[in-house]
Amino acid sequence: MNVSLFRKHVSGKSKIFALLELFRPELPFAAGCCVLLAQVLALDGFPAPVTGLLGFCSAFLLSASALIFNDYFDFNIDLVNAPQRPIPSKRVSPGEAIGLGIGATMVGLTLSAALGITVLLFAIPVWFIGFLYNWRYKRSGLPGNLLVSISVASLFVYGGFTVGDPLNPLLLFFGMATGLLDLAEEIAGDVLDVEGDRREGVKSLAVTQGVLFAQHVATLLWIFLIIFSWLPLISGRISSEYLPPLIILNLSLVIGTLGFSLASGEKRRPYLRVNYIGPLLAVIVLLLQRYLGTGS
Repeated sequence: MNVSLFRKHVSGKSKIFALLELFRPELPFAAGCCVLLAQVLALDGFPAPVTGLLGFCSAFLLSASALIFNDYFDFNIDLVNAPQRPIPSKRVSPGEAIGLGIGATMVGLTLSAALGITVLLFAIPVWFIGFLYNWRYKRSGLPGNLLVSISVASLFVYGGFTVGDPLNPLLLFFGMATGLLDLAEEIAGDVLDVEGDRREGVKSLAVTQGVLFAQHVATLLWIFLIIFSWLPLISGRISSEYLPPLIILNLSLVIGTLGFSLASGEKRRPYLRVNYIGPLLAVIVLLLQRYLGTGS
């Protein structure tokens, strides 16, 4: 990476916004919500405020650090796929991104340590999986997609560790569902980024097997997730409070999946976002129901 390319004057205010953009706040926010939901499900109620805050903030920062390092290592790919991102647009230098990523990592791990040594010992390898993907396995295609999905799925187990119940069956279910959702989104995202990935030698399914094949795989995963999402309600492991979030989840997945399958090119991107925003909204609704005591 040629650092001289980044000698561009950026005002202080613009620099701050560019650094914040590296966080992609909606994604770390979703990670924090997943950890908080894991705590609520494991305890069958909200955790102590300090535990909830530390769990949310540690997940937020560790997730953000992975995204920051992703932008750093994906510079050449983003020059083609997303030239408006902070680093390729020269609003943030590679050194600034590295510093921000290290800072987010260290604070996130410190907050994990505040929750207990077992929480920290779980957080470190999960963080390393994300870093390993960004550093080495992004170009591996499906194996890299699976690494990211495992990292995302582990959020619910991490939340369980923060309250002493990491193997709670509900947390394992939600973790599997979240991992499946992320895997479908990773494969679908590779469909949209196929040109930049092909130039950089990324062996994604869209590159090696074709865009149509990758699109079908993502669609099948979304359909399976729709079916899979009903299991806790059918099995009686969760009460009817799950129904409103479940309806939100399913509606968003149906709309997003159909739209992504029928659209072409960049017109697919908004539908991919629907398949992300809908599940996040479902998590928030479930948290609100628990907080307000409206669940049965």
